Amino acid sequence: MRRYPLRAIALGVGVSCFSLGLAWSPGAQAGQLATLPLMMTDNGGTSAVFSQAMANPAIALEGPVWGLTHYRNAAGEWVAAEVYGIQSPSIQFTDGAIAGNGTCNRFFGSYQVTDHQLSVRPGGSTLMACPPPYMEQEQAFLAALAQVSRSQLVEGELQLLDASGTPLLAFSELVPPALTGNLWELTAYNNGRGAVTSLLTDTRITATFNGEGRLTGSAGCNTYNARYTVTDGSITISPPASTRKYCAQPEGLMDQEIAYLTALTTAATYQLEENRLTLKTADGATVAQFSLVAEER
Repeated sequence: MRRYPLRAIALGVGVSCFSLGLAWSPGAQAGQLATLPLMMTDNGGTSAVFSQAMANPAIALEGPVWGLTHYRNAAGEWVAAEVYGIQSPSIQFTDGAIAGNGTCNRFFGSYQVTDHQLSVRPGGSTLMACPPPYMEQEQAFLAALAQVSRSQLVEGELQLLDASGTPLLAFSELVPPALTGNLWELTAYNNGRGAVTSLLTDTRITATFNGEGRLTGSAGCNTYNARYTVTDGSITISPPASTRKYCAQPEGLMDQEIAYLTALTTAATYQLEENRLTLKTADGATVAQFSLVAEER
């Protein structure tokens, strides 16, 4: 920690001088809050120390997935955010682009930091309908993003502010779940024909990584198991063995099962986000996408 003191004469009633000390850590992230201690001394020698946190919109936004904790609703009230389903409303900043979950729908857009100002431009979203309270939250969330002018980090909480410095949105960093010990449900998979597709209606495929190198689950008709190894975001899955039951309905179920089990063997990396697991090939193509299941149904 380095300190750069600044002293000057202050002209005012009963105040003869003040000193300003700026504390700066060379290892700190760009844009983190700087605390400026201010000491004022009156003519009698009595002093007081004040502290002001300075917000910098160039804060290091990128990296974490930020989960919405509070927002300002249509009435201007500061309220706690609610979760619809298993996905928290969230946002992630990556190389000038934003993406996240509005509450019901996925959204995307862009952001820019220039001259100590932060501007966010929502671009679009999916169009799923949800119960009114959640739709109202989503509308307030996305509308607030367009009004953002600055950002600040206060004790780990990311706050997005308008031009007057009023907080519009508050976030905390979302901690991804563990790969092992959880039940994952498949939401999309590579069908082996160059496309990532969703599952057939009324079918379910699951995966559980047990922490001892064994992967088990249901492939839709049959149960399966395989060996896997993980190292620093890399994963290798052996060809799965499965039971040999035949399921005629729904049509295409067996083809789906074979394509999923085949795709697993092409996985080279994995990525964990809030309640989501994505397997990818060595060249970045999606192998499979899963959602975390809180409890076995």
